[in-house]
Amino acid sequence: MMRFKDREELDEYILERLKAMKEELEAEYAEEFRYELAKFENSLLNEGLDEAQIYRMIDEKKRELAKDIYTKIRIELESEAQKIRDRAILDGSLSKTEAYRSEEHVSLDSD
Repeated sequence: MMRFKDREELDEYILERLKAMKEELEAEYAEEFRYELAKFENSLLNEGLDEAQIYRMIDEKKRELAKDIYTKIRIELESEAQKIRDRAILDGSLSKTEAYRSEEHVSLDSD
């Protein structure tokens, strides 16, 4: 089990772990995105819609799928950060106050 000497070390570890995890999740969910989009496009073929309607509906579906996937990834990353902080508290590396103060300093939003 990893021990942290201070909040900064915990922040660095969480950030590195979440960056790697984010890349993995994005790759995993990219496949889901392509599959769901292809399924949706195929369902439109027999609808008798004109080309402009089809493109508009596909664009709307892309935005919807991207938003859903972003939300799933964010939830998984927040859950992982929570687990890491909890482990740091349980193993005595940091106090609860210190561990959760790191929450204010760790963000992947700049990516």
